[in-house]
Amino acid sequence: MKFIRNESLDPYYNLAFEEYCFEHLCLEGDFFIIWRNSPSIIVGSHQNVFEEVNHPLVKETNIPVVRRISGGGTVYHDPGNVNFSFIFSTDEHFNIDYRGHNQLIVNALSAMGIDAEMSERNDLTYKGKKISGNAQRIIKKRVIHHGTILYDANLDQLEALIRPSMNKIESKAIQSVRSKVINIKPYVNLKVNTVETFADEMIRVLSRSYECEELFVDEDDLNGINELAHGKYRSWQWNYGESPKFSYQNRLETESGLLSIDLAVKKGRIERGHLTGVRHMGTVTLDGVEYRMDSILEACPFLSEAEVMKVFF
Repeated sequence: MKFIRNESLDPYYNLAFEEYCFEHLCLEGDFFIIWRNSPSIIVGSHQNVFEEVNHPLVKETNIPVVRRISGGGTVYHDPGNVNFSFIFSTDEHFNIDYRGHNQLIVNALSAMGIDAEMSERNDLTYKGKKISGNAQRIIKKRVIHHGTILYDANLDQLEALIRPSMNKIESKAIQSVRSKVINIKPYVNLKVNTVETFADEMIRVLSRSYECEELFVDEDDLNGINELAHGKYRSWQWNYGESPKFSYQNRLETESGLLSIDLAVKKGRIERGHLTGVRHMGTVTLDGVEYRMDSILEACPFLSEAEVMKVFF
């Protein structure tokens, strides 16, 4: 097994880095990546981002929302999280296996005084509370198993940014399961107890246990990663537009009157929708409008930005 150091904190770049390595790097071997992100929300590939995220707070804090290539639930990342990605070669008979891959993390945490356990939902827990969520994906005899470890994350921010499912939205998207969480920093047995030291120790313990050597990306790889980050992970269409089809209804008293909306949204665009209750305008048709703030404001210039946020999000 090999390992890669990724020192970037840019979530768009980091998810591109991970996908590029998964599909192009060391195709006949196994390796892992330890990495961190600046504050960001990472949603599963089959999730409805409009259903999972506290959009007013996301807009206020300007925190990136990024879709990953694997399934599972929405998670919050910040520099207090330590993320891991294990990438393996396999055969066509491989089945999803969380417990086997989670055991690698359990063993590493045990070496630092954290006796983590695997829950029935394949999360890792400590003292009965969740410390790590993870997901997997298989493509052409390659499997990626990745997740995040809550070392010293901002749990208040986590709780505020990821909201429970809204009953105003109806969809068949995979919804996140909320769990009580805990940071492990107070319990880790390290002389210098910082997140950087913890990340380095994860690499050291895993490298020692599995006789790893460092794997490097070259200039061509970096160019490929940057192209993927720009073309895919920084795009609204990937992060928002790839949400599964959903319907949305809402009624709200605003300065413009009692507004009522009824929408069907597909691929990030309002397939069928109308807004009623606007003074002197009757029913406003929204068919074809992208389900994003600037597009809705353009279609509804009589609403303020605050009103659009309350009514549509």
